[in-house]
Amino acid sequence: MTAPCADPLPEVVVVAVGSRGDVLPLAAVALALQRRGRRVRMLCPTSQQAPLSALGLAVSPLLSADEEHALLADPALWLPARAAQALWPMALSAAQATLATLHPLVRAGARPLLLGSTLALGARLAAERWRLPWVTAHGAPAWLFNPHDFPHLPGAAWLRALPATWRAPAWRWAERTWLDPLLDPGWAALRQAWDLPALPARQLISRQLASPGPLLGLFPEGWAGPPWTRRLQCTGFTLFDGHPANAPLPAGWADWLVERRPIVGLAGSAMWQASAWQHRLAQAAERLGRPLLLLGPAPADACWPGDCRHAVQLPLRAVLPHAELLVSHPGVGTTALALAAGVPQLLVPWAFDHVDNAARLQRLGVARVLPPTAGVGRLARQIQTLRTDAALRAHCLTLAATLPDGEHASAAAADVVDAAMR
Repeated sequence: MTAPCADPLPEVVVVAVGSRGDVLPLAAVALALQRRGRRVRMLCPTSQQAPLSALGLAVSPLLSADEEHALLADPALWLPARAAQALWPMALSAAQATLATLHPLVRAGARPLLLGSTLALGARLAAERWRLPWVTAHGAPAWLFNPHDFPHLPGAAWLRALPATWRAPAWRWAERTWLDPLLDPGWAALRQAWDLPALPARQLISRQLASPGPLLGLFPEGWAGPPWTRRLQCTGFTLFDGHPANAPLPAGWADWLVERRPIVGLAGSAMWQASAWQHRLAQAAERLGRPLLLLGPAPADACWPGDCRHAVQLPLRAVLPHAELLVSHPGVGTTALALAAGVPQLLVPWAFDHVDNAARLQRLGVARVLPPTAGVGRLARQIQTLRTDAALRAHCLTLAATLPDGEHASAAAADVVDAAMR
């Protein structure tokens, strides 16, 4: 790990667009850079501003609370056929906020290095507008569009059914005919507003959003399939849950977890449409006579069946070692923490990279997959299968022992950013 230093390198501006699970891996890298003496500023959604500020990061908001609320309250966000259309206005708004934040810094003579998440359009446009150094960090391999291990995309299973040599051309066709026309108007207007030359949104998602220099993969080597570009540097899972290392559980939780060893259910921090699924999961746990810990947003007046407790948020690194198994959306941050804890997983992919993450974990032999519409009976049967599979549990523990430490992974990612600054 690189020793702390105080040389006058540029400030690093980390632009993290997405849910808590998208933001936290970049926050871990930001903290690693800050520990070695780098000046770091983080741009992220308003909901993450207070918790990240409490960790000692300088944070500026990308979206207003009203914008976040409107996005997360939209059921279309979790419908594969409409998710991109629902998400794109938020990405454009975050890009506008990024450019507006960076503009006075650049006018004052600063030349920050930009570290942007997958959807950090503002980092991409700022790098072009002011010729700033820029590194893209992908939290999940789905967004790499590796031609040798093409991602499982919601509603696009037909792509993987094609011969390998046809997949990349077919995806280019899909982007040109469906995604690019959807994204181009907002993209063109934003470019014009910032005096950037007209540039069509041609293959915007798969080609134009990633930096032309280093690409960071915040997941282990091999997780994204066979190597296909020398620019990609995989540094491992940061395994950061947003809490300080060894953060204690709130009073009363530790004893209950140790004594009861519950099933843990989590639909994701951004999933506001999961109450029906949460109730089905609680009914399945009740049918099996097992305790359940539900994490994440839920109706304030919810009445859960059986031995069920609910918390909006707890330190997952402290919770998961005491879990019998995890039932979750396959967000990459949550599933990585479960991998590190050696916990079997039942995965319920909703949208975005969930389908691809679930397929990769199933391929690893540590998880089973069900659709979000699965009823109480199917949930109960799959949970019981996972609970009683001793070989699978042993495999999970063996795999957990091979994962690098999260702090080591964060430091390795910081090394890549450091190298880009020199």
